[in-house]
Amino acid sequence: MKLQTKLVAVLAGALAVTAIAGCPTTAPPGTTPGGPGGALQGRLTFALNSGSNPGQPLTVRLRSRATGSSANFAVTDKTTQTDNNGNYSFTGLSAADYQVYYDDEGKVAATTFNTAGVAAADPVAVTSTQTAAQQVNLELAWDFTSAVPAPNATVTAGSQVNFDWPEKNGASGAVYQVTIFSTSNTQSGALQTFPAEGAAATQATVTLNNQVTAGTRYYVVKYWKSGGTFGGPNFYGQTKPIPIVVQ
Repeated sequence: MKLQTKLVAVLAGALAVTAIAGCPTTAPPGTTPGGPGGALQGRLTFALNSGSNPGQPLTVRLRSRATGSSANFAVTDKTTQTDNNGNYSFTGLSAADYQVYYDDEGKVAATTFNTAGVAAADPVAVTSTQTAAQQVNLELAWDFTSAVPAPNATVTAGSQVNFDWPEKNGASGAVYQVTIFSTSNTQSGALQTFPAEGAAATQATVTLNNQVTAGTRYYVVKYWKSGGTFGGPNFYGQTKPIPIVVQ
């Protein structure tokens, strides 16, 4: 009897160790057994640079909304850093629609620049039962080696000014719009916006209105997918604020 009791005790202990070693009976929140559930991964690239690698860590952000909702996306507290090659990943996400986006925190354009100030990708649905991580890549390149007007160019208040820009890399079929602001804070009120929303053009000639007064002002070129709206669920973004001097 004593021998039988000892064998039962040894067997029970072995089973306990096995459970602790990696055989949980329930999956952690946001995951499913045998799959990555709630996972999102991809790469941020600079196609204008050699090898498309950013060459430095970048901050990746997420916006979300309820799955299948038509509401606007809201900023989440989910952020992560890429490696130097632009690779990133998120795990343990709740089921929702997500939009991956990049924001360089409002850096003002220098003489030449080749990346967007803000860029967002098409949304994807993340679920807790997916069997593979959702893949979302985001192209940041935008070749403004000859922006018109160039950064810090002088223009005359009330005059006619030509604006010219290249197409956004990795966003075929995009439409564009130019907005002028009084400061580099593009969350502030717009002084003037053109051309009409949805115009598929890469240039515009406009007479500056009386709100674009003397001083350093800033313009951005916005883009989004044809048929959508700026800030909507389809890919969108904008250049860095480009300073011009109004006399």
